[in-house]
Amino acid sequence: MRNGSLALRPATPLEYLDRWARHNDLFGDDARFLGVVTDREGPRLVIAQRALRGPLPSADAVADFLAASDWTPLEGLSHAWVSRRRRVAIFDGRAANFVLIGETPGPFDLNPVSLDEIGFP
Repeated sequence: MRNGSLALRPATPLEYLDRWARHNDLFGDDARFLGVVTDREGPRLVIAQRALRGPLPSADAVADFLAASDWTPLEGLSHAWVSRRRRVAIFDGRAANFVLIGETPGPFDLNPVSLDEIGFP
């Protein structure tokens, strides 16, 4: 939360891993934590996920998919959606983070955040 509104902020390493675990739970993904590597900029977490092949869906197809799955757009934020029933917001829900699997948009790399953890009503 920032100034009374929901916003995505940089994640700690643990929050980053929690986001991936939440993404797996919400969308049936299989992202896995492989370990830590260090380069000249410092340590980095390494994640693996299955390759998704297919065309990108349209923005309307993404919006329809999310709306049909109980997500509503967050006012004033681009590509951000909320599910009050699940108590989760997702960020970066844009067409570039989906691939068509048959006729259905398949999400990857979304940033899910628990509403309870950030004190969102």
